[in-house]
Amino acid sequence: MKKITIYDLAELSGVSASAVSAILNGNWKKRRISAKLAEKVTRIAEEQGYAINRQASMLRSKKSHVIGMIIPKYDNRYFGSIAERFEEMARERGLLPIITCTRRRPELEIEAVKAMLSWQVDWVVATGATNPDKISALCQQAGVPTVNLDLPGSLSPSVISDNYGGAKALTHKILANSARRRGELAPLTFIGGRSSDHNTSERLRGFHDAHRELGLSVPQANILAPGYSKGHVEACLQERFSSEKTLLQGIFVNSTISLEGVVRWLSQVGLTGSEQPPMGCFDWDPFVYLLGHDIDMVQQDVPAMLDAVFSIIDAGEASQQRIEIPPRLMSSSAPHFILIRALGVARRRPLIVLGLNFAGQQQGHVIVIIALPVGVHGADQRHAAGIQAVKIDALQRFFQGQARAQTDDFLFIILQIASHQLIAAK
Repeated sequence: MKKITIYDLAELSGVSASAVSAILNGNWKKRRISAKLAEKVTRIAEEQGYAINRQASMLRSKKSHVIGMIIPKYDNRYFGSIAERFEEMARERGLLPIITCTRRRPELEIEAVKAMLSWQVDWVVATGATNPDKISALCQQAGVPTVNLDLPGSLSPSVISDNYGGAKALTHKILANSARRRGELAPLTFIGGRSSDHNTSERLRGFHDAHRELGLSVPQANILAPGYSKGHVEACLQERFSSEKTLLQGIFVNSTISLEGVVRWLSQVGLTGSEQPPMGCFDWDPFVYLLGHDIDMVQQDVPAMLDAVFSIIDAGEASQQRIEIPPRLMSSSAPHFILIRALGVARRRPLIVLGLNFAGQQQGHVIVIIALPVGVHGADQRHAAGIQAVKIDALQRFFQGQARAQTDDFLFIILQIASHQLIAAK
């Protein structure tokens, strides 16, 4: 079968080959070609199975319309939401996003960036890179601009969280919780991260300044920075405090990754339930609310950070600058189990939580599926019936388009609750 060429498309469309080329390469507006004609040519090209020669197009336009991102982790809500938001915003701009995980390993970062440069990406976004300046220098040699995200560099624009301000506010909150529970003010323990990286050093600065404002000095022994790995954090705590129960005034945890190690160690030494020390985590995951009371979190504003990144890309402005985005302090005063308690758990009634879906995390929404035994009557049933249930599109098939469904044994309820509603509920 003869391969369709641009000249064949020109003949079929009744326009010049140059007009067809401009339409297929997305430059038809500059040539003042009508949208109707552009639609016609595109339709004919699709019908004929014509595939655009991207390499030839790239040579002519000097643009590949491909944008690359390196990211250190996928199994982390913060970095996962960055990757998802980045891909969405890139596609909105007609760009093809390429994302690869580099595991915080410098050699993998350089290898990934070199591969992206070989594909002639238009931009590289270095997220949480161990050496952002080395990546920027490599890209500058190839004539490709870069943006640093999460960790800053000195050779390219950087978009980061206000780590100092967020850590200071979180430290004050943990100290307040600690004073309320312990009856005195005393220094907290800082755990997680590497003191050599920018984010940890800025969070440590906020941690120390919050203590100073209350007339406290933090002993060096209270600063534990063995890295972010849950295994390293757990081992560090075991070495520092042995395996015996110890009275901890409070803990500042430097990421949800590190929090896994902290929770494991607390469980091993029996510091759970009412004996769990007051804690705060510089990162956000809604499941943390299920671990117990007095756990505050800092949620980094991923949408605002990516808006700033693409403002730089849209403007083509690659000059060195640093943009700091304020994070949000998520209070432990509104744990999600308050909702469950409202449905009768506090009265020792049977209730089953089938699942939690936090897909709406950026909007601060929690989706809960609850099975309430039909045999439960009285105040509990009326309370459950009185709670406003919201239809959830993603679960329409199971619930047949309703927020409530009933079998012989259970009344199923879907609830979508905003964080502020939970605060009000308490």
